[in-house]
Amino acid sequence: MVKKLFLTIENLIWNIRCKYKFWLLGPYGLTKVVESMPLRFSIKYLRKYGAEIGENCIIDSGFIIHRPDRELPFKNLIIGNDVYIGHSLLVDLTDKVIFEDNTALGANCQVWTHVGDYKYLLRSKEDYEERIQPVIFK
Repeated sequence: MVKKLFLTIENLIWNIRCKYKFWLLGPYGLTKVVESMPLRFSIKYLRKYGAEIGENCIIDSGFIIHRPDRELPFKNLIIGNDVYIGHSLLVDLTDKVIFEDNTALGANCQVWTHVGDYKYLLRSKEDYEERIQPVIFK
């Protein structure tokens, strides 16, 4: 009974932190809260802000998100069933990142969906282009 009460209070605190940081600092503020969140709450709040996450998933602490969407920050994150994501994984959400069922990615990895392509000797902003593509783990 007491444990349930404390978990409810802790959940309420994380909810307030997410809403406040999202309101104050935008999607990057929210990602910092999710990064510091314990495992038991991270999946719930990733789903709440747009991620599609299946059953039996483990997302270790320190989940770092780069380039979240302005309105629905985690909408480009799709995780299937029975997926393991290791500690301090960096995920770029410029485009979709899809973890299909029964996949795993270890600690301290980086997943990038965009790359900057600088042309030789930048002369103007037109000399920079970005290539964007989804990443799918099968």
